[in-house]
Amino acid sequence: MHGEREPEEPSYSRQIAAALAPARRIVLVVGHGTGHSNAAAHLEELLRARHPEIGRRVVATKRLDLSAITERQLLALALACLKPP
Repeated sequence: MHGEREPEEPSYSRQIAAALAPARRIVLVVGHGTGHSNAAAHLEELLRARHPEIGRRVVATKRLDLSAITERQLLALALACLKPP
């Protein structure tokens, strides 16, 4: 499926929403895809549409090279998203 997002099981986003629901914290969605293959953007859309209480907590969706980012860099990005522009 070159250039397209591979369809996932419908339960996938429900499982993510179930994991995020009790935390009541902000959400930063990260992924490495672009265009139609951007699963992170697709997840954000699903959360906003099907789980609006969680979708409202999404502060950003970022495209990153996930193979090269460190945990420290990811934390720094998350903290930067908390700061007002």
